[in-house]
Amino acid sequence: MKPNHDEACYVFGDVIDRVSLPLVNITNTYRYVSRALRIAGTQIALEEVGEYERSAKDPQFANIFAHNYQEIHDRSFEVRVGEGVLAELQIVERRVASSALVFAHSIFEVCVSNCLMISFLAGPDDWMPLIENKKLSIADLRAGELSVICSRLVCEKIEALEKESLMVKLDTFFRITAVGSNSLKLNNYKYDRKRVNAIDSARHRAAHHDPAAYNPALLSEDATYLWTTVLFLLVSCNL
Repeated sequence: MKPNHDEACYVFGDVIDRVSLPLVNITNTYRYVSRALRIAGTQIALEEVGEYERSAKDPQFANIFAHNYQEIHDRSFEVRVGEGVLAELQIVERRVASSALVFAHSIFEVCVSNCLMISFLAGPDDWMPLIENKKLSIADLRAGELSVICSRLVCEKIEALEKESLMVKLDTFFRITAVGSNSLKLNNYKYDRKRVNAIDSARHRAAHHDPAAYNPALLSEDATYLWTTVLFLLVSCNL
């Protein structure tokens, strides 16, 4: 099979466009929301305290607030309501960070898939070990040249990898490129499979279990690490 460097370079450029600005926007969006919550948090809490007091004094809600007479009388509700609102705002910040992580992870996984395709376009023969035991019928052999059949089988393999986990995609990439996960140097970057897996697990928890479980303080570093990993993969594609 002949390499197709032109197509590989086109996909390469598409990956750069896909990942660079969106990841910057993701981290900036969270940073702006976080800053806004810190600046306006106290004001939001005060407004909610005022809304609580107005509702407590409204005759139509008398039955609802009947058991809260003492805290309304001594105004201790101000602390309880205010602290409750501030705690809820912290959860909001965590949910925003979780959403950003899920989005960043989604972009990253698409880029990993694209890097698999780039590795095929740049070095199709590197994929032969993954399909060499594939059974072919006589009809397949009659249908076209062997190189065309092999190309189709590799494309089917790449398509099948779309249904696999992120870590399976990455492990396959390093197996195909045969460069080793740390054989190339990119500034101070080092590919850390455990760290990528940890980010992947955090994304899974945020998306499917508890969106407030992710630590917002990790977002910037995690997003930056994913972005740098994409660059590392691209450099490893043997273009």
